[in-house]
Amino acid sequence: MSITWDDIARDMALEDLHHEAVMKRATREQCIFLFVEGECEANTIPGLLFDDGGSFEESFSIEEFLDAVFHENVMPRQIRSQFREFRATFDSFRPWFRQVQKFCAHRGFPKIREKKVEVAELLATISMNNPRPTLRLPNSSVKSGLSIPSNTRMM
Repeated sequence: MSITWDDIARDMALEDLHHEAVMKRATREQCIFLFVEGECEANTIPGLLFDDGGSFEESFSIEEFLDAVFHENVMPRQIRSQFREFRATFDSFRPWFRQVQKFCAHRGFPKIREKKVEVAELLATISMNNPRPTLRLPNSSVKSGLSIPSNTRMM
């Protein structure tokens, strides 16, 4: 039995599909990790992010973040029904998730912090479906071409 070009092409296509699936999963897992464990992110990359802000969720648009946080898998209907009240007081210059935590706690849902994984999964799905243009960081000491989403606030 001999190997044909069709066999080689099929194997290469399968390898490419596998690699793509593995990379998508790794990206999603990294996004979730940064969001759930990323509160020390500002300490990891000093000087790039606002103090007490610049977290994973803030690399998305406000609308994307709020859609994820006020999703039915994240927040109870009784809290979701007060979205307009939250939106009216939302300050994009203060830490986003902390505002949600405070809002929910005052309304009897202190467990919103436990929902960070679900929020991160929703945001990771958004990022895989809607890639963002990135900006190269000026004067970066990192030589690997570190970039950030173009809607992220800089100092």
